[in-house]
Amino acid sequence: MSKKTTFIQKNELTKKSLKEWSLVKKCSYSESINFWLDVVSPLIMEANFHHQTAVEIERNTVLALKEIIKNSSLEEEITRAEVILQTIWDENIRRKEEILDDNIYLHKLKGNIIGKYEMEGIECKAKEIIEKFGAERLIWIYTDRRVNHKRLKAGGISNLIIIKKLNYGGYYFDINHVIILSLIEISMHGADKAIKKKGVVLPHSYTCWIPIYHTNNMVVMLPVIEESMKHKSCNEKSVLTVINPFNEEVKNV
Repeated sequence: MSKKTTFIQKNELTKKSLKEWSLVKKCSYSESINFWLDVVSPLIMEANFHHQTAVEIERNTVLALKEIIKNSSLEEEITRAEVILQTIWDENIRRKEEILDDNIYLHKLKGNIIGKYEMEGIECKAKEIIEKFGAERLIWIYTDRRVNHKRLKAGGISNLIIIKKLNYGGYYFDINHVIILSLIEISMHGADKAIKKKGVVLPHSYTCWIPIYHTNNMVVMLPVIEESMKHKSCNEKSVLTVINPFNEEVKNV
């Protein structure tokens, strides 16, 4: 029996995320809240048993994911797998803190794509951050980028996501093949159809895609696959991914 509960959510980011989820999944705001409460309640219960070791929690998470994939319908399987893998991304793959960068670089190209001097400057800064945090990888996402051809300058504001590792519990987070999608396209067609519509050639199908960043009505989507099934292209030793959503550029270095 359902029971009406009223609560006040003060965190603007949480409210924004729930609204975007309801838009993507085409459900009401309250249904979005109910869905995520149902998802996190087992995790809260598990957290209450704080004596569990990290290894036990990892094992239980992976077993739960495999049980979902085994017993659920295709639509339920993808949705629930997304939720669990999104949680693993937030808790085990990326670091919590983000670094802000606002550098300007020399730009000699006639167009607006990222040029040689800009990439060299980004790589130099990225190397320092990777060494400082002992990171496996860095994702550099422009949230505001301008090009001034008259002054031969390009750059702007970027958020830098620090990656601790690329795999967890037998699943590989394939940053080499991230895709930029329009939030409108996802809302209209769903993530899978929007990706197919984009016509990107991928090395194989994935367990699911998870959104890892939103900016300027664009969404950065990350594919996840079982470690044992990944293509050799996933093993490219890139340490930096630069994303420019304004020109839909993704560069792996």
